[in-house]
Amino acid sequence: MANYTDKQILEAIRSGESRDVLKHLYISLLPNVERHISSNSGTKDEAFDIFQDAIMLFFKQINNNSFDENKYKIAGYIFTICKNLWINTAKRKSLERNWGKQQIQELEIQENIEQNLIAEERKSILDQLFNQMGEECKKLLRFSIYLDLSAKEIADKLGGNENMVRVQSYRCRKKLREMVQANTSLMNILGNG
Repeated sequence: MANYTDKQILEAIRSGESRDVLKHLYISLLPNVERHISSNSGTKDEAFDIFQDAIMLFFKQINNNSFDENKYKIAGYIFTICKNLWINTAKRKSLERNWGKQQIQELEIQENIEQNLIAEERKSILDQLFNQMGEECKKLLRFSIYLDLSAKEIADKLGGNENMVRVQSYRCRKKLREMVQANTSLMNILGNG
């Protein structure tokens, strides 16, 4: 493939005969752009997209007569466009990534708040129901549910017999279960949790 001077490149673009010049630009400039973008957290695909955008901008400037051929060399000018486009793209990607992380953190915080509120509401309602039970049931349930003691350990603490503790514990649990099932607001909360 022939090497083109800047003047030949500009003439070919202005005349609409830019096919070979375009191939030349891709072959001669794209590898440097790929290296630069790859070394700055980009991929080859991103480099190719950036290069295409830069070429389109460059062609547009030529056709609008806004490119100063006396001031700039084409290779350096296109490379500078690519660098600037990549800087903007990298900033946008970073913002999107950070914004995404921030949104995820905010959602997690919101979910934790909601879960804590539901847990507190459940506990409050269960405490209310628990307090409606008789003192003997409260003692039995505290020992069996909260302290996870065996029937024998509970019998030793309360001064009774193990079988009686089992029967009484069963009745108290059944009563608490019925109270929970009769409480529609608690059942709604339990259904949502």
